[in-house]
Amino acid sequence: MSVFSYESTLEPSDTLMSRLSPGSRRVLIRLLYVVVEAGLIAGAFVDPIYWQWVVWFSIFHAALFLVLFGFKPMVFPTQLRLVYVAWVAIGTFVPQMTWMMYVTMVGLGANLLFGWCPLSRMIYLFPWNRQTPLTPQLFMRTFFSGPQPGRFKVIAAPASGA
Repeated sequence: MSVFSYESTLEPSDTLMSRLSPGSRRVLIRLLYVVVEAGLIAGAFVDPIYWQWVVWFSIFHAALFLVLFGFKPMVFPTQLRLVYVAWVAIGTFVPQMTWMMYVTMVGLGANLLFGWCPLSRMIYLFPWNRQTPLTPQLFMRTFFSGPQPGRFKVIAAPASGA
């Protein structure tokens, strides 16, 4: 099995995360996201130095998920956090890329308020995270489908019939 395979992105059943109750898992994730969103808002409206704190906290968050998922970086929730670290690091430390921090502030806010996570939808489009070919229709369904709990996955296209 290749590291970059759909099977490697699935959550194993024998991890620390699998031992948490669904309620505890939701509380943990929500709490981590609220802390990050507070840092993003502080960076946008108080002082951009808070964005450096967001990067460090996001590194902690990603490391925590690596531990909780048995050091498997390809598991979808861990991928999401690793990509998030890269996103906020670029937005914080690369000149002219601070617009990325505003995007992530709005995106994380949408996730907290509505359960609609734009980053998980972007990551879903990586070839190893999906089992269907990338088409314009899949792209549209990915970004315009409603929120759903758990790992993001596009609901199958309606069958076209006569």
